[in-house]
Amino acid sequence: MQTNEAPDSVEVPSRIAGQRCAFDPNAGAGPMAHLLTGATRGDLAAHRALRERFTLIAVIPPEAPHAIMVGIEAIPYARFCAAHDEAEHDDARRLAGALCFTFSASVIAGYGDRLKSLMGEAVSILEQLAEEGDEVASTAALDLVGFYPPAAEIALRLMREGAN
Repeated sequence: MQTNEAPDSVEVPSRIAGQRCAFDPNAGAGPMAHLLTGATRGDLAAHRALRERFTLIAVIPPEAPHAIMVGIEAIPYARFCAAHDEAEHDDARRLAGALCFTFSASVIAGYGDRLKSLMGEAVSILEQLAEEGDEVASTAALDLVGFYPPAAEIALRLMREGAN
């Protein structure tokens, strides 16, 4: 017979070791803890490592049940990386990819209407890169608009709002 009674004492890891540990809210993240700490301090390498953790996971198909969650986790790190505005714009392209992936997963899950701004933002990023002469970004932007035509209008609106 099972009971729902609580044990007399519950030990937590710091008490098990017999010592008090300094508070670290990221300690429960395991191997990602040092990356999270570095990222909070603006360390671009840490942001990229965290983005890559989720980008590598994102090789899952967009129809996977947890695909939206993976995309949503990748977007903030991709944003932080892109904000550094490196000359080759690889980080900006990866942000566009994370936005596109998350939008695609949301469409498959039935939430496309709620996250359609993600595709518009991806097109906006790619169009800005195209204006700087990036032919791959230009082709990708056209492909995305062909896949989801409302993205063009959303991208224009976002670019106008961002210019103000």
